[in-house]
Amino acid sequence: MAGVSTLEEANAFLASYRARHNDLFAVPPKDEATAFMPAPSKEDLALILCRRVFRKMTGDSTVSWKGRKWSALDSQGRKVLFRKGVEVEVLDLLDRRTVLHRQGTFYEMVRVEEEETKKTLAKENTTASSTEEGMRKPWTPGPDHPWKREYERMASRKRSREHCLEQIP
Repeated sequence: MAGVSTLEEANAFLASYRARHNDLFAVPPKDEATAFMPAPSKEDLALILCRRVFRKMTGDSTVSWKGRKWSALDSQGRKVLFRKGVEVEVLDLLDRRTVLHRQGTFYEMVRVEEEETKKTLAKENTTASSTEEGMRKPWTPGPDHPWKREYERMASRKRSREHCLEQIP
């Protein structure tokens, strides 16, 4: 191509070829301003590169995230109260922080330890009483229970058949 055989000749040809190529194919820009945008700030970049998930707040102002309950704290470290069903955005940032976003405000999220409920207390009480007494006896129906009567009828029929068979010589 163009009789070039050495590296020096190729570099010289490239300079002249670039000028001819630009004369043929160059298009002047519509806007003289640069097309490059300034780099975003670290905070904006963290918000761009985070994982966003929408959740609804529960009645106790917590949100379920990653199998745990989380509560939102304001900048002074106080718990923020939300109405039940309010939709919020949970942001999982690259620096491993979890942030809650609601109407342009960001809140730090902290994990809430599971509070003891009546059900868990009831379970503890029943397990404590059963361990104190040992193993529970299985439930047996009372003497007047219909299952008992049916069993007695079947047993008496069986005895009467056996009695009849004994009488046959």
